[in-house]
Amino acid sequence: MGNSIDESKALQKTYVPVNLAAVRAADQSRRAGRKLLGQERNEYEKLKLSGK
Repeated sequence: MGNSIDESKALQKTYVPVNLAAVRAADQSRRAGRKLLGQERNEYEKLKLSGK
């Protein structure tokens, strides 16, 4: 790999979180989104007809 995050300030600014509150808020939003997507998937799975 040509770039190493520990040697590149630009990569560190891009990928290393600085604001802990923003990181936690994003994590909470992702959890809520995954939960909603999981609920939608379960609704569709219930509608599938089995071929047995």
